[in-house]
Amino acid sequence: MKVLTSWKTLGGVLLLCLLVASLNVIANRLLAPVRWDTTEGKVYTLADGTHSIIKKAKASGRPVTIRFYMSEPEDVQLPKKYVDYSKRVKDLLEEYSKASGKTIVVQTFTPVPNSEEQDAAELDGIQQRDPRMDMPQSSNLDDYDYNQRASQPYYFGLSVSSLEKIETIPFLNPELEDRLEYQLSRSIIAVTRKSKRRIGLLEGTEMSLGGSPGMMGAPGRPPSVIYRNLAREFEIVNVPFDVGPMKPGDTEHPFAGLDLLLIVHPVKINRPQSPQPGMPPMGNTTLELLSQETQYAIDQYLVNGGKAIAFLDNQHFVSRFFDIYSAKLPFTPQDRHPQWAKDLHQLFETSGWAHYRSGLDDLTTAWGVGLGRDEPMLYDPKYSRPVMFERPLNQMLQREFRLNRLLGQIPTRRDQQMITQPLFRGNGLMAKFENEALTSEHPVTRDLSSIQMVDPSPIVGKPKTGLSMRTLVSTSNRAKSVPGDLAHILLGQGARQEQITSNFQSAGIKPERYPVAVILQGKFKSAYEEDPTKPDPAEEAPPAPIAPTPVTPPVKAPLLPEGAPDSINTPQPEPAPEPAPAPEPEPAPEPEPATESEECEETEGEASSPEEEPEEKAPVTPAETVPPTETPEPPPTEESPTSDPSPGTETDAEESSAPSPDPEDEDAGPAQEPDHHQLEGSEEGIMAIISDVDMLFDYFMGDAERGASRDNNNVDFIMNLVENLAGDQDLLNIRGRDSTSRSFTVINDIREKAADRAAGPRQKIKDAIEEARKTLEEGQEGRDIGGGLMVIGQSEESIEKAQEIETKIRDLQREENKISRQQRAEIQAAINSYEWTNMLLTPTIVIIIGLVVGITRKFKTAAK
Repeated sequence: MKVLTSWKTLGGVLLLCLLVASLNVIANRLLAPVRWDTTEGKVYTLADGTHSIIKKAKASGRPVTIRFYMSEPEDVQLPKKYVDYSKRVKDLLEEYSKASGKTIVVQTFTPVPNSEEQDAAELDGIQQRDPRMDMPQSSNLDDYDYNQRASQPYYFGLSVSSLEKIETIPFLNPELEDRLEYQLSRSIIAVTRKSKRRIGLLEGTEMSLGGSPGMMGAPGRPPSVIYRNLAREFEIVNVPFDVGPMKPGDTEHPFAGLDLLLIVHPVKINRPQSPQPGMPPMGNTTLELLSQETQYAIDQYLVNGGKAIAFLDNQHFVSRFFDIYSAKLPFTPQDRHPQWAKDLHQLFETSGWAHYRSGLDDLTTAWGVGLGRDEPMLYDPKYSRPVMFERPLNQMLQREFRLNRLLGQIPTRRDQQMITQPLFRGNGLMAKFENEALTSEHPVTRDLSSIQMVDPSPIVGKPKTGLSMRTLVSTSNRAKSVPGDLAHILLGQGARQEQITSNFQSAGIKPERYPVAVILQGKFKSAYEEDPTKPDPAEEAPPAPIAPTPVTPPVKAPLLPEGAPDSINTPQPEPAPEPAPAPEPEPAPEPEPATESEECEETEGEASSPEEEPEEKAPVTPAETVPPTETPEPPPTEESPTSDPSPGTETDAEESSAPSPDPEDEDAGPAQEPDHHQLEGSEEGIMAIISDVDMLFDYFMGDAERGASRDNNNVDFIMNLVENLAGDQDLLNIRGRDSTSRSFTVINDIREKAADRAAGPRQKIKDAIEEARKTLEEGQEGRDIGGGLMVIGQSEESIEKAQEIETKIRDLQREENKISRQQRAEIQAAINSYEWTNMLLTPTIVIIIGLVVGITRKFKTAAK
């Protein structure tokens, strides 16, 4: 009986195993497409934009092949993170293949030396990497594998191809995991699209986003990160800085056929140039904003339904970095100051400028929205933090002859340090906008985490009628808009970042929320009543016919009695005593109705005009006898008036005949340019305004493709904005998605809290060290030995005091190190407590549940 029971139990177990295996087979076949993604951000689920791109690839009729190359981890020494990342890549490629049916074919290759797979990888442009370059730097020899595997190169990349087009990701960097889906979808679009969209780039002289060639054998400047990203998606057309408006039908104009116009810091900075090689530069640095002609071209482009993005700036950080005269001297000239101080201040006032700004002043005024010029710098205590930089002062002084000469005239070392310290160091405000600062309702910023700017400016005003404004990025409600002069003072007075923060926080400015990136949309109205580039017709047209002057026509001398005034001479005050002939000028208004008959002057002759003029201009009594003698002459012969009057009437006749062809010419001119100027467009245009230019530079956004770290979404923000305005919405929902690797936010919070608690004592110690060093420097004495050289020494009396100060500084540094050790111990203790809690929490819960279940069963058994 027991044997039968055991066989039944064994059969039940076997039947259960068979049932489970059958269910797994059925689930793999029938439920393979069904997946449940429980991760935050749905990192294992294809985005809606990817599905739309796959549908377009199907409709294009172009099959897509994805070739994935990865060396065998057992053959080469691959880092573990690459092996883990390869699983994520394979899973994503499988999702693409399932979603596309048979349109996208995924092929996997394992290149080995001297194989066809290796040849295919090299033909597709996959990067060959040395594993020793990926190893962490360490002094421990046990961390390295010196066998044959350590020197064998490997491949880890993929290519996307369709017919004749191919896109390659030469190396799959695990640091760019959040961009993997975007890179794949972008490559699919690139190989299935027939033609690229066009972007016009109008940039100032300080930008050179597309790179610049080297001069005099020096290395050139490579294209920037944002330019390379745009060049993959679009055809970039360089627009001249001074460009005129586009006429209808002009296919050669830079604006013709553009999908988007990109305006980047539109300002020319004319720096002093050397007249001859080896000589110092001469002249002053000047600014040149966009001309009215170019602004009118942009105006008409938007009025006709164009789309544009403008990166403007009121405090260009990079320009201030490269200009030594942007520093603010730590004094204001007064009468008691020596001449060298006055000359130095005058040099900085004439060679530099207060604001490194660019703008579209005519257009923004008409739109009602623009950068605040009176208060150009924003400080947000929630998102802003001071940044400090050191200028290469020695290199700059080599080409600043006048400044070098004035600095050599400073007599004391202390004054030299006071003057040169602001020149060495510069300060700015770095703003990293996160969370609620990014509008979650707009697709451009919906999936982004942070956007970094430097010295952003507020965007003020309300859009005019017909335009709507959408805010993309804004400050918190505690932001302050600081005037330019005050901002320079607050930045220059802080020797440390904490002091600069305190300066801005104590500034008596009302806090408010300000937008820093907006989109204007609607039917734009022209900022100009008429075409400002069109020449004035009054200047080009021939002079208008001169109306008959009220001067009396010349009268033959024999007809004048002796002593009568000549027609050229001004009449004597003799007409004044003659009020009686006042009724005689009354007929003068009667000829005015004759203006009705002036239309037929050519048939009736011009005899009436010489008759009216003598009546109006002949109040002198001796001349009253003259009109009767002249009036009978014109009626018999109508040709006599044209010959009798001297050249004055001949010019009148010529002028009267000249206007006849002019109206025809004037009518023919405008007929050549119909509808050239439009006051209001019939189509909606779009204009995006971003109040910072520094965010475009590689230094602030990071070049992950070249190994630099990137902790912001500047590239994603710009690419999203460009694609949103250019009309392609599919990639917006893909870029900037979450990564599968998650950071320990609890540990980060522990470190931040520990740093905040240690900041106060550490700051007091730093202040004491700085004060001690200043006291030590004041005890030094300088002696001028001529030629601009100075010997620094110490007196015998101050040696002991200097040693005491140095001992005090070392003691303070030990205290600072002690605080750092305590901070690390506090962080480690908190981390250990969390680790033990996590390890003991699960068994504790299991034990508690077991006890509860056991006690419950015991009570139930006891009750029976």
